[in-house]
Amino acid sequence: MKPDALRLERDNIEHLVGRAEDINILFQLCRIKQVVFLEGESGSGKSALVRAGLLPKLEADKSILPLLLIDSWVDDWYQMPFAALKNALIARGNVGSDVIAKSADGQLQTGARHLSALADMEQELIRLNDEEMRTQLIIFDQFDDYQARNRERFLPNKTWLDPATLRQSNPFWDMVARLVEQDKLRCLFVTRSDTAAGLSSVKFLGDASKASTASC
Repeated sequence: MKPDALRLERDNIEHLVGRAEDINILFQLCRIKQVVFLEGESGSGKSALVRAGLLPKLEADKSILPLLLIDSWVDDWYQMPFAALKNALIARGNVGSDVIAKSADGQLQTGARHLSALADMEQELIRLNDEEMRTQLIIFDQFDDYQARNRERFLPNKTWLDPATLRQSNPFWDMVARLVEQDKLRCLFVTRSDTAAGLSSVKFLGDASKASTASC
C-alpha cells in the first residue's frame, strides 16, 4: 500500500467526498453564530473541512469574508497572530496603508508601538465591517498547537486561563474579543477533541446562543 494514499490533504476537495452535510452545517453555523468551535480527533480532516469545504462556500456566499490565519500564526504569543491577520487582510487587498506601514517588517515591538498597531488594525476591521457590509470571520486553524506552544501561559496553575485573564495579558486577544462583543467580527476555532477543554480560554461571549460547537 502506498503511504501517500492515506494522506489527507487539507486543500484537496476530493478528500471530502461524503461530507457535504458536515460542510453545510459548519457553513450555517459560521453565518449565524459569532463564535464557532470545531472539534475533532487528530487526522479526522478538520483542516480539510475548513480549507477545501467551508472556504469555497463562504467565498460564494459573499456575506462573510473569511480570513484564514496560516500555520505560522501559532508560533508566538501575540506578534505572529497579529502578523498573520495583517497578512490575511493584505492578501485580500483590504488593509489600510497605515496598518501596513506600522508593521511592515513583521516584527512588532512591545509597548506603545504594539498597542498603536493593534488600535489601527481594530479600526480597519470595524471600517471593513461597516462600509463593505461583509462580516469578517477569523479562522484560527490549529488552535491546539497555539495553546501547546504557549502552554505555560494558558495553564499557569494547571488550570486553563479564563477569557478575562487572557484579555488582560494579551492585547491581540483583547482586540478580538472586543470586536466579537460588538458584533463586528466572528471567529472559528479549530482544535483536537483531546484539547478542546482549552477552548474555555476564548469563550468571550457569556450568551451561549451566540456561540456553537461542531464536531468533525
